[in-house]
Amino acid sequence: MDLDDTSQIDWNAQSLFTTPMGQIVQQSITEMYIKKYDKTREYYEYMQEVNEAISNLSQSFWDIDLTIKLIKFSHPKIKSFKMTKVDRGDYIKYHFENYFFRLPKLKDQVLQLLNIVFRMKLSQSKGLEKKVIAHQCVQDKKLDIFLNYFEEAFSKIRPLRDTIAHRSDLTDANMSMLTSYQLVPYNREQYELRLCMMISYTYIFEKNQCLLKQAVIILLLALEEDFNLIVNTLAKIPIVVSS
Repeated sequence: MDLDDTSQIDWNAQSLFTTPMGQIVQQSITEMYIKKYDKTREYYEYMQEVNEAISNLSQSFWDIDLTIKLIKFSHPKIKSFKMTKVDRGDYIKYHFENYFFRLPKLKDQVLQLLNIVFRMKLSQSKGLEKKVIAHQCVQDKKLDIFLNYFEEAFSKIRPLRDTIAHRSDLTDANMSMLTSYQLVPYNREQYELRLCMMISYTYIFEKNQCLLKQAVIILLLALEEDFNLIVNTLAKIPIVVSS
């Protein structure tokens, strides 16, 4: 991955495990699979925890990417949608709510990544964010700035979320009209126009996805020095395997 010209990078296509930190973790996990133990137990336990944290983030990005693609699939020009035997209005509402549910998870997972990398050993709780941000390493390196990217992404979709998914109320006119079409059909052209209007929000979703993927990848690069210091310390004493 060449970071000299970030404008040419398709961040959505990048894997978190292509970062140096991600590659080290993957190599260590591979060593564990083939039972090539030449470092301490603490080292491998740490690697497992970091691998899980990065994997969870990677899976969330994949899930969100798929959700965006599924929303686009409801476009009225896609005739094969009929094979789903699902109403387009209900279908698109479901996947919008799916997106709104998954996006905030990313921030929680980034907090957990910082928690694990710096070995804070903090429990998952409502106060986790304040405790992570207050940690000396996070403060010294100003890593809390990466969390601002998530707030920015949420702010872009929060008004839409509040009108569509908040407490399951359907106060958004377009979504209400879409979900009522199967019960009370109206002008087909208006129906398809409303569908396209809702699908057009995927442009914002994709921009958010790109912004957040970029932020997480750069965060992993920023964590690399501290991560290497920790793993080098943990790896010093090899495990003695009894025969």
